[in-house]
Amino acid sequence: MDKLTTDYNDLNEDQIKKIEKYASYSLSFQEIITKLKLNGPQFFKYLNNNPDLEQKLRNLKETPKIDAKITLALKLADHDKPDLALKVLERIAKDTYSPQQNIKAEVDTNVTINSLIPTPEGNNATD
Repeated sequence: MDKLTTDYNDLNEDQIKKIEKYASYSLSFQEIITKLKLNGPQFFKYLNNNPDLEQKLRNLKETPKIDAKITLALKLADHDKPDLALKVLERIAKDTYSPQQNIKAEVDTNVTINSLIPTPEGNNATD
């Protein structure tokens, strides 16, 4: 695997292809630097001098999210995926479709043990 060193001026074509490949996997710049064992400051300096490459990498990083949205939309369009449709609704419309509902209740904090114990007369002990 090619390594960038502090004395490079340009990335070679193979290095750029590897960087683009990992960007398309939605890796952050730091993760790409780590994976390819690049020199971080020099990598960012190169990107600053090549804004078109930086924008291309940022666009590539969005590819997995875009592909997932398209796949989801196509699967929902099949109309035979009710479970998938419900899962999507559970996430985007939680208040209506989520199986976990938020329930609010008020609790009387003045309750005592004696007030809960019935007496022989049928009344509570404190009544």
